[in-house]
Amino acid sequence: MRTKSAIASVFLGLAALPLLPAAYAESGSVILEARCHVEVQHSHQFGEQTIKYYEQICGITNAAGSGFMHKVSMFGPVWSEASDSATRLTGHNVIVDRDKDEIYLSLAREGVPPQESPGRWIITGGTGKYAGATGNGTYELIWLPAVVEDSFLNIAILKGQYRIP
Repeated sequence: MRTKSAIASVFLGLAALPLLPAAYAESGSVILEARCHVEVQHSHQFGEQTIKYYEQICGITNAAGSGFMHKVSMFGPVWSEASDSATRLTGHNVIVDRDKDEIYLSLAREGVPPQESPGRWIITGGTGKYAGATGNGTYELIWLPAVVEDSFLNIAILKGQYRIP
């Protein structure tokens, strides 16, 4: 009887494993610096409202000097909608590391003026070692002087949490 009881206990213990919280291969807090070149691709005026489509490319470093998202590139589209009373920005970017694995990142920001409003970011997925990655946080922008019309540079400081399965 003891053998059957021991086998039943082991079986029930193994059956409960999927109910345990998922263990992550890596997780933690992160502070990233993204140095970006942003170019206006299209701009449309509708009364007081301006809608712009941008393409951006960024180099990202981790403030820790190594680890998650250190020395990676980011690119993708960003849309802004601006009027005298409000600004809204959304973007969907792809981050690529040296192994060609990707992280998908969504950005959003609202406020007046846009230079003073904090943004939000969220990891929406990934490929390779980042498949199933999650994370989110905030970002602040530092605007650099424009040198070419419809093109500008900025530094985005991203702070938040991430998890890689």
